[in-house]
Amino acid sequence: MRRFSSIDFMRGFAIWMMIMFHVIMRWYDGSWIQDGDLEGVPMVGLLFFLIVVYFSAWAGFFLLVSSIGNMISMYRNLDRGKSWKKVMMFQIVGGLLLLLAAVLVESTIGYHAFLGYAVEGKFHRWTTILYRGFHMETIHTIAFCVIVNGIVQGLLSRNGGHVKVKRNIRIYALLAVLSVALTGPVYKMLRMIVPGYPFAKWESSIVGSLDIQYPVIGESSVCDILLKAVMFPLGGNPEPLFPYLAVTFIGSIIGIYLCQKNCPRKLPRNGILIGVGLASTGLIGTIVVIAIGIGDLERLMDNFYQPPGLYPSLWFWWFLFLTGGQLAGVLLVLRLVEFRGMGGEFGRRTLSIRRYGYVAFSVYTYQFIDAMPRALMCLFPFVSRNWPYPENIGWWLPVLVMMPMTLLLWEMVLRAWEKVEYVGGMEWCIAKVAEKVLPGRRERTEGRRRWWQAARLDAKEYLYRPKWLNVVEKDGVDHKSKEESKLALSLSLGGLFFLPLAPMSLWIGRTSIKGEGRNFMNSAAVVVSLITMVVYVGLFIVMFFVPAPSF
Repeated sequence: MRRFSSIDFMRGFAIWMMIMFHVIMRWYDGSWIQDGDLEGVPMVGLLFFLIVVYFSAWAGFFLLVSSIGNMISMYRNLDRGKSWKKVMMFQIVGGLLLLLAAVLVESTIGYHAFLGYAVEGKFHRWTTILYRGFHMETIHTIAFCVIVNGIVQGLLSRNGGHVKVKRNIRIYALLAVLSVALTGPVYKMLRMIVPGYPFAKWESSIVGSLDIQYPVIGESSVCDILLKAVMFPLGGNPEPLFPYLAVTFIGSIIGIYLCQKNCPRKLPRNGILIGVGLASTGLIGTIVVIAIGIGDLERLMDNFYQPPGLYPSLWFWWFLFLTGGQLAGVLLVLRLVEFRGMGGEFGRRTLSIRRYGYVAFSVYTYQFIDAMPRALMCLFPFVSRNWPYPENIGWWLPVLVMMPMTLLLWEMVLRAWEKVEYVGGMEWCIAKVAEKVLPGRRERTEGRRRWWQAARLDAKEYLYRPKWLNVVEKDGVDHKSKEESKLALSLSLGGLFFLPLAPMSLWIGRTSIKGEGRNFMNSAAVVVSLITMVVYVGLFIVMFFVPAPSF
């Protein structure tokens, strides 16, 4: 099994981040920031909140990484000689199965569905079964994008068209631009069909007040259900196809490049520069729009993860800010790993994080197990004990303690679960259904030992024994031209604006001395990185004693 360790790591890291941020979002009482009550709040608290807001809106990061992996999978099947029709049909069927599972998860067994609420003792929330399947979460977006990408790539691959790399990349780039350009008109059209879509309220006799995005099964007419079924993927809350189709098309471009034998070595640099340019433009645009009064900060805080809520003034700039950062982040990890011959070493060192990505859908679905650490916090007298209806915690320290507790719980669950090949997980359920629907899946399963084993979920093969791929092998790194030293210096300069780059620069700068000798670039990288980290630590300490400004 050939894998890019950085892609597997980023899938897992996206889910790992999701768990961390969802612990905060689910259990921390952040009403003080929503009410604008910043009295007594230190500047560092506001900064931490803004960081959480930005990276909590990175749901598109998982979509981007998944799209890269999906395109790599399609190209491998095409290179093996599979017909474009089979590849396209596999994508369509797989996407439909994933979509059905997504609807089931969001309505019934997910952390915001009936089962997730039942774990918290809120059995009265059974009505989620009747409507929440129409919630356009990331998993829905991925399912629709699998189908769309399969159709696009299938049509492009007719008569061996998948080898026309430049043509295909230009088409995907055009589709990405069109996806963004059509977002405004699509939102406007949807709101003409259903005024106020998707946030206007309507009164259900079963559920009560509900967003107009959601029809209620058993109450809404068949026509209304069918209409909303068409509308919610186009512009429903929180992650609709417009503009997020652009993200999947960008991921497809990266995946096509990585599938080429002579992948351009300048791909990471060019991609990072494009990403930084997009992010900078988006940040400036967001600030200007808010400053001149076209948009407002309160609306951004309320809708930071849902573009429909930022339409018409803020969605474009905020989307650029998010997508640009995600693009730069993905290309940076690729540059640090596969473009330096570090695939195998990095894969071995990131096993714990990769576990999350292997069964990402299952982790997303069952993340309500964080109710267990929340219940344990009730043992402390200074934490609210309301159970089985747990209240959000108004003090930040218990929530910070819950974060490593939740990660430790998941580590134990994933280690034990892989022993039985994730039986009962969402990936397992989809794989078993696919075996009945897709002949190719049945053939791959016939050699397994027991009926409950699924061909795709061989944890030993995926997690422990993959063949790690590199774009540039270790002996291909150009030490004569001081390639590692240049990288360290570039990272140190980037660290002036984004602190996590500084320790990376320090590490690469110091290790580059062995292969390239001490020179101005790696020496400067070490010095700049050390100064940057000291300055930032000093600023954080000062910000503990500086009150946050009032808005």
